[in-house]
Amino acid sequence: MPTIWGQVESVVNHPQSTPNLVLITRTPVGTRRTQCLIEAETVIEKGFQRLAPSELHGGEFVVVALGEHSGRLQTERIDVIVFADRAGEDEA
Repeated sequence: MPTIWGQVESVVNHPQSTPNLVLITRTPVGTRRTQCLIEAETVIEKGFQRLAPSELHGGEFVVVALGEHSGRLQTERIDVIVFADRAGEDEA
């Protein structure tokens, strides 16, 4: 299963459709923007805490395991990465 990483640009969450994750990945040769579906069975975790798609925020760094189903990219797992120097920011 392919894995990509980068910063969350946005989560598009409409009541009538499957949520979409828009991810920005910066590389030495440029920037890549990836959009993928967040299915109901997708596991989203921040440390040991389970999250809902609506709890993902722009700017968070994530690692995403992807699968392709019916020609569309779908997330299978999303791990939100908390960096040590930023770990206390949420508590302040």
